Amino acid sequence: MKHWPIRSRLALWTAVFLTIELLIFGIASGLVIYRDQLEAFAAIRNHPTSPTLVRKETGELIFDLTSAYAAALLVAVLAAALGVWWITRKALQPLLE
Repeated sequence: MKHWPIRSRLALWTAVFLTIELLIFGIASGLVIYRDQLEAFAAIRNHPTSPTLVRKETGELIFDLTSAYAAALLVAVLAAALGVWWITRKALQPLLE
């Protein structure tokens, strides 16, 4: 079995841990945004408007927020993982294998 050089292993582990951190942050942030939007729409429900209109607006807003957040999170995770991997490899390049 071929062993990877230490700089490659460190770069890989750094990228993995950063990716996990970003995913946890993204999921937690998404839940907070979702909860806040539900509270805002609960306040709207107290006003005299059509329940169908409120449900429709709520669904559209949640879909828009979810799709925008998912796209941004995917780009952020990929960019962070690749950036950390590249920087770590460059920083550890002088180490002997």
